[in-house]
Amino acid sequence: MSALSHKHRITVNAALATIHASGGDASFVTRTARTHMASGHDPRKAYELALNSFAASTPALSGTLQRITRLVLASDAATLAKYDTALHHYNATGDESGLNALTPMIEADMDALDVREDAKGEAEANPAATPAAAPVVEQPRSFTNPAQSGGAGFRPSKSGEALACQTGVPLSYTGPAIDMPPSS
Repeated sequence: MSALSHKHRITVNAALATIHASGGDASFVTRTARTHMASGHDPRKAYELALNSFAASTPALSGTLQRITRLVLASDAATLAKYDTALHHYNATGDESGLNALTPMIEADMDALDVREDAKGEAEANPAATPAAAPVVEQPRSFTNPAQSGGAGFRPSKSGEALACQTGVPLSYTGPAIDMPPSS
């Protein structure tokens, strides 16, 4: 059985933290994934099925969960390390300060990803209008205030006990890593 890759573990943890922060039942996803693993699915597929099931039953979060997945899969190692540190601290303590501190960066990264995906979609839809291949240069990340940009960010949930106590299931997945191919 394969394990969750670093990116996919972060994706699962970010999705579970978002579900929990929105008042959803993150333990539903964990229980569903465990059921899928017990029936023979590898952890990557089990969490993919569980998150898709949750998203189908909670359309209000579906778009957010899809954006989180795309963002994590497109992030570089330094950004992933920041996400991982904040998520680990949140899962261990229930303290959202690390996630809240990353909110401006996350919002800016999501906006940049949306712009990149829109440009890619336009180029694929109209290849004749696309100039000759030019080198792609990563733009420096800009920090924006989510309140000014209309972004949701991570919002405080119930403070106090660690999420493991609140949900009965720790959000941090430390089992085998998943190797989901990036979506195209």
